[in-house]
Amino acid sequence: MFEGRGLALYRVVRQVRPLVLDSVRVLEVTLAPFGLTVGMRAVLEVLAELGPATAPAIGERLDLARQGVQRHVNDLVGLGYVEVRANPAHRRSVLIALTDAGAALFDRLRDEELRRLAPMAGECSPDEIAAAIKVLTALNRDVRQQAARPPAPDKTAQGSGDEGGRDEGGREQGGGEGGGGEGGGDEGGREQGGGDEG
Repeated sequence: MFEGRGLALYRVVRQVRPLVLDSVRVLEVTLAPFGLTVGMRAVLEVLAELGPATAPAIGERLDLARQGVQRHVNDLVGLGYVEVRANPAHRRSVLIALTDAGAALFDRLRDEELRRLAPMAGECSPDEIAAAIKVLTALNRDVRQQAARPPAPDKTAQGSGDEGGRDEGGREQGGGEGGGGEGGGDEGGREQGGGDEG
């Protein structure tokens, strides 16, 4: 039972890593004219969804260290896309918020991403897409919990050689839960790829 279910989820996870990596490549090209990185776009998205937020709250949403978030925020402030405000709930903390220019830019980027995504996976029905969202959301939750409490290594599995390898395109393929990277890596930690394409 576990092998069948585990293998099915393993196949789902194996699709995630190349999807994220290729999505990041597309986003990098799209964002470059605006002076943005994938990480900066991810911060804009969180602020568009949550409204003004602290750096730790943004980091929690992106699974990214506070220092990594702060670097993105500093760059976005310099570009005029976010601003720092006083936090009425905490004198020693500040809130980060979208400026009007930042909100308008994110809306523009999101509309373009949705336009590109709309014709993709044309053979999949709305119900199938909804099922995919449900599965990936549950996997994200459970793998994130496991990452916070890594299991002890299974010594009997060492040297089995059944995880990893390369896909048809010759790219290195991650195995197990670790194969589903969360997007472009960042010096401050992991960060989720930007938006629906990443």
